[in-house]
Amino acid sequence: MIRCAIVDDEPLAIEILETYLSQIKNTELVARFTDSMEAFTFLQQHNVDIVFLDINMPLLNGLDLLRNLKVKPQIIITTAYRDFAVESFELDVLDYLVKPIAFPRFLKAVNKATPSQPNPPESPVNKTERGDTNTLWIKVDKKIVPVQPQEIFYVQSLKDYVRIVTEDQKLITYSTLQSVLSKLPVDDFLQIHKSYIVQVSRVKSIEGNMVHIKNETLPIGRNYRKDLLRVIEG
Repeated sequence: MIRCAIVDDEPLAIEILETYLSQIKNTELVARFTDSMEAFTFLQQHNVDIVFLDINMPLLNGLDLLRNLKVKPQIIITTAYRDFAVESFELDVLDYLVKPIAFPRFLKAVNKATPSQPNPPESPVNKTERGDTNTLWIKVDKKIVPVQPQEIFYVQSLKDYVRIVTEDQKLITYSTLQSVLSKLPVDDFLQIHKSYIVQVSRVKSIEGNMVHIKNETLPIGRNYRKDLLRVIEG
């Protein structure tokens, strides 16, 4: 069951989201707030899977509320303004919905969420929980651009940045290799070096400790070679 809370200073907006949630199985609305300070206090004391969060609220706006939470649930922004999308995605929100919100778009956002687990895995990146085939939204310069995982050839670490290479693009974004890996389909992507992730189906050949992909040659790290060969042979 996905536990949800709504934070919005417009009662009508709350009513619409409540109606939408009532149509989705495995969701439970546990709290609703028109006062962002009351919501902030509640969220510090209770576990919630998703918060539907408005931005433009008095005293404490939605993004400031999010910044001040020590433990952050999954956040879906629900706002009448498009101007805060980049700032919101920098805070790792799950999705950004602009009012008026159509039900199919709302459903798509909710389907991205995962329920909390009573016994979370100890590993910071559990391969069985990696992303599906959902679109990746990548911040490049001052834009956020969509990338389909199946279009990716490889991802390269550049210290505090990563380069995502597709058929016709090389996108550089502020992120870590592990963060990108956690959002990619587990059956399709594999880390082959401390600095590289490849889509296995895009590999042309393996020669010694090198992988040939997209007319380029990438190194295979000694600690990753066994996993790569097991996947190829399997």
